[in-house]
Amino acid sequence: MGEGQIIRLFHFRPIRPAFDRILRGVLIADLQTKPGLIDVVVGRHGPDELGARIVASVWSSRQAMITAVGETLDPPTPFHPELLVDTTDRELEIVSLEIAARAPVAAAPTILRLSRGRVVPGALAAYVDAAREGTDRDIRDGPVRFISAPPAPRRS
Repeated sequence: MGEGQIIRLFHFRPIRPAFDRILRGVLIADLQTKPGLIDVVVGRHGPDELGARIVASVWSSRQAMITAVGETLDPPTPFHPELLVDTTDRELEIVSLEIAARAPVAAAPTILRLSRGRVVPGALAAYVDAAREGTDRDIRDGPVRFISAPPAPRRS
């Protein structure tokens, strides 16, 4: 992982059915053309067409992300502002990456897991080392992708 990589987590709920078609066919397709984008994963919680969604994008730097999609969801956001009206319960998190690894397989990921937690003060480095070691083991046998970042205040 290069110095300065960040992850942008955009949580929301669509307000109308079939929004996933727009999400994948327009938003993600356009996002994948942006300079500085390293990776993007879309996830949803449950089968509900109006359930919670997340777009997790990894960027080479904060500046690359700001140039491509902005740093907030407030107008004037440079990336498809016309589609924000089709969403609700929007939250945005932007944090630095500690670990980013991808298994060397051609399969597309089918599960996105986002976990939150706290580390005992002074134990973050040891936790990151243990997570990196475990991730290296898992990649030999399991997940297609693993991304980890420290928590940050939520932005909306």
